[in-house]
Amino acid sequence: MLAAVVAILCSVSLFLIYKLFFSKGSANKGGVTIEDRPFGALYPTEGLNTEDPFPVTARGVKIGRDPEHNDIIVDNEGVSREHAWIGILNGIVVVRDLDSMNGTFVNSTEGERAIDQPIQDGDAIIVGKGRFVVLTYRAATGARETSSNYQQRAGAGKKR
Repeated sequence: MLAAVVAILCSVSLFLIYKLFFSKGSANKGGVTIEDRPFGALYPTEGLNTEDPFPVTARGVKIGRDPEHNDIIVDNEGVSREHAWIGILNGIVVVRDLDSMNGTFVNSTEGERAIDQPIQDGDAIIVGKGRFVVLTYRAATGARETSSNYQQRAGAGKKR
């Protein structure tokens, strides 16, 4: 009888620990879900009236004019309503231009707009050829894989 009570108490304890630290959504009072865990942060360097960083989580960060659909709101007609997304794709942080009018670029406005372009610590994300907003990406400490490691693996065996 005592063994059955102990087994039930252990099961309930494990269930409560799981719900507290690993469950999704609003039921999670003290835990951090994978969706919430930051892979890094975007630091405004030009064009925004804040110095506060924007965390890059598994769900990603959207940039644009429309406050209903974006995490970073840019009040500038040169920025599309839904301009760009920075998020996780195949385990790495990438920048994706969302068919914006003026493009989204990494480190320079020369060349092609960013389409699932991997980024690494220190890269500048440039919103529009007119540099309407510039954000600097800083990777989280202890990230599982940086985009530079991914690029090295992806380029292994290829001649440049």
